[in-house]
Amino acid sequence: MNIKPYIIAAITAVVFLGIAILAWRSGNGPAFVKPSADTKILFWGVGCPHCVKVDEFLQRHPEIETKVAFEKREAFQNANNAQLLFEKNEVCNLPEEQRGTVPLFFDGKSCISGDVDIISYFQQFVTPTSPVSTSSTN
Repeated sequence: MNIKPYIIAAITAVVFLGIAILAWRSGNGPAFVKPSADTKILFWGVGCPHCVKVDEFLQRHPEIETKVAFEKREAFQNANNAQLLFEKNEVCNLPEEQRGTVPLFFDGKSCISGDVDIISYFQQFVTPTSPVSTSSTN
């Protein structure tokens, strides 16, 4: 029994699996779907503290995502999303020094940049809470 063909087949399989994993992790795999031009998108990045602030705000107010439909796209580790971010920067005519920065919300027509301005935008979709009664009845 000749083992050499099996070893070559195993090495080939490992190499192809490695290439597939790298393509998937870099965002160049088949899962990327380019959104329509007017799709609302929240761009964020792994390790971005300002993005965390926006995410924490959205988690505290889950009703926002039921009132305004938008996609969340990670742009630091996903090459396709990074390219999409730069395309939206062009649409918004952002200054060169602001291009590629996150968090950035594209509302379908214009860009809102930075955690403070994005949270301010989403604040309009927050359901007001009922006032707590401080009076007591005896």
